[in-house]
Amino acid sequence: MGIVKSLTGQTAYYGISSMLGRLLNYLLVPLWTRLIVPPDNLAIVHVLYAWAALLNVLLTYGMETAFFRFSTDPSCDRKKVGDTAFTALLTTTTVAMVLGLLFFRQIAGAIDYGTQARCLFYFVLIVAFDTYAVIPFARLRLENRALRYAVIKLAGIALTAAMNLLLICVLPHYGVMRIDVESVFLGNAVGSALVLVLLGAIGYLAVQNYLVYDEAGQVHLELPWGRRDPQQEQTDKPPVENVDIDRLEPESKLTPVTALHAVRLPDDCLWWGADYIMNTLAPEDMVLAVKRENGGITYDTQVSVPQNVVVERGRPLDCLKQLLASDRYTVARICCFADAAYARGLPETALVREDDSIWYDANGGAWLDPTDPTVLSYITSLVKECASLGFDEVLLDWFCYPAEGQLDAIANGGSDHTQILTDFAKSLRSSLPEGVALSMTLRGSGDNALTVPQLAELFDRIYLPAGEDASAARSQLPDGYDAETRLVVTAVEAPASGSYVIGN
Repeated sequence: MGIVKSLTGQTAYYGISSMLGRLLNYLLVPLWTRLIVPPDNLAIVHVLYAWAALLNVLLTYGMETAFFRFSTDPSCDRKKVGDTAFTALLTTTTVAMVLGLLFFRQIAGAIDYGTQARCLFYFVLIVAFDTYAVIPFARLRLENRALRYAVIKLAGIALTAAMNLLLICVLPHYGVMRIDVESVFLGNAVGSALVLVLLGAIGYLAVQNYLVYDEAGQVHLELPWGRRDPQQEQTDKPPVENVDIDRLEPESKLTPVTALHAVRLPDDCLWWGADYIMNTLAPEDMVLAVKRENGGITYDTQVSVPQNVVVERGRPLDCLKQLLASDRYTVARICCFADAAYARGLPETALVREDDSIWYDANGGAWLDPTDPTVLSYITSLVKECASLGFDEVLLDWFCYPAEGQLDAIANGGSDHTQILTDFAKSLRSSLPEGVALSMTLRGSGDNALTVPQLAELFDRIYLPAGEDASAARSQLPDGYDAETRLVVTAVEAPASGSYVIGN
């Protein structure tokens, strides 16, 4: 019911805002026809806005669709995809806008609107501003920020209507300007421009984190994927770190924990600042991505990674240290074996086919080999680093074998999956200091993953993804297992009792 409620709410936000936007011109027609004389002048409004639909298709050239396609690909860096798409549209749209503004009189004459050329001038601005806003709005949809999306859309509608009233009703009444069809286009252009201002204001907090001052005091924009570690560039292949992966049995006693009331934070939130995270995003406990599903690391790790693995250098680490120094309970989420970036950087560590080519699952994702010493050392090092930084809990996600795709085509990875995963879980437990909890997200069952009873024995908490049947999981727990504390459900809103994470 929570998923249905969320879907219904988001549909309402997107639907109402989109419908009102499309209805705006029709709602304003009675005002225009009553005040603009002669009413025949309004024909240019309908003609040009008919062209606007085609121009929007041409100017976006499928970039919005490409943004959604590659942003949801685990092997792609979402931030880089978004900024690349926005930069492409910004460049092409600006060129088109400049050409349109330079030759608007000639274009107006060619379509028999030479006497109303200024209308075309404002129309060029409207189309350009709307195209600029395509990717920012798409990013809001991708991040499930339906309410923010709707607020900005509705604010744009209100501002456009207000500018029409101001330019057609108010200012002519005081003799400041005359009533003309140009006022319609001017009002709409100002409304579109103000929407861009709203989008820019929302993105300001994130952008300012990329502003860096050099030794000369000059400010420049330093994007996270543009940063390189000089030592990292020396080699594509990191050395296997000297990490002991002993097959030690953990103590049967689980780490003491209290009920978790957490928010899963966005992967790139460390760029937004600790104050904003604690005061706005996470009022209580927080789950922070350390190793993303695409393989990227969200802070300046000291663990060696292949060159193509994105590591967020600089400010994120400072933000992370501030969060960990607070009194908030913090959980480090590490996506373990589903890692396309590391697999492509070091193909010898990946699950492969008989011909040694990388094996890909049904979603096009690559996986690491849970028996490879380099992989085990890498994950162990990240877990130990999270503990040393001050995380209260380490959450292992995708701690399993793939379950979709041509599984029989995998040539390596061992045969006894349960034993391999169990041994590594025990090893990770032994690497953590006393008091740091070790948890895992339930991802299937059977040969590709550990069962609920096995998880209850090995881990301090079990996290259930959205849509997982919590009652079924509870029925499999051993007697005496504190499900209210140690079984964490993923929800869109806080349940009445038990441990939970708000988010996906």
